[in-house]
Amino acid sequence: MSEIARCPQCGTPRDEFGGDTVCVHCGGELLPSPELPVDEESATLRQGPGPDDGVSAGATSRGSHRVWALAAAALVVLVGIFTVVLGGAPPEGLQSAPALPVGEYLKQGNDLYAQGRFAEAAALYQQALRVDGGNVSARVNLGNAYFALDRLDQAAEAFRESLKTAPNDADVHSNLAAVLFRQGAVDEALSEAQSAVKLKPDLAEGHYILGVVYRQKGDTQRALAELQRTLELTKDARLKAETEAILSQLTK
Repeated sequence: MSEIARCPQCGTPRDEFGGDTVCVHCGGELLPSPELPVDEESATLRQGPGPDDGVSAGATSRGSHRVWALAAAALVVLVGIFTVVLGGAPPEGLQSAPALPVGEYLKQGNDLYAQGRFAEAAALYQQALRVDGGNVSARVNLGNAYFALDRLDQAAEAFRESLKTAPNDADVHSNLAAVLFRQGAVDEALSEAQSAVKLKPDLAEGHYILGVVYRQKGDTQRALAELQRTLELTKDARLKAETEAILSQLTK
């Protein structure tokens, strides 16, 4: 994973404080961030794993981001799915500026997220929530940023809060399932993934999570069925490749 270029609390460029890992201006700690390829045609953000971490995550823009989790026992390829509430001040330039429309904060945050600047994106999602605390898109995007920064407890909290407002949102159930799987809460992940596909039977990412959960639980037949269903439904090349890799291992 690469280093974040700016302080996550105040936005100070890293090169201003040399090799230190703490910002000289506000004391904020630098955080690692993974690379983030972007699918331009579908407006889908895809957060990819590092070479050894075995985790992938993504978020689909639909006003809010959908998180889909990709995981496997051997690969632990999880979730694709989607502030870092660092407790610091917003990035420089936002501190004294008048409030913008929520949509503008989301747009700017999504642009930063696509550049891999997750902490800065999170600060903008927080700004959106200050304007409209019930905005599901902003809160789900916030969960995505937390996930990208490996702040899994905060990611889970953001998705759970989102579900209080949008309890029938299959994508958010899928996001939460991915985070729970990553945390090792396999039974809870199973429950959330089942809710996701019940609400949206053609949700490929939900079936993928079910497949890797069943694999983790040792239920090979159900794992195979869910992963095959994933291949039938997905148009995402990366999800397809990861699913095929797991199926290959299961059918050896």
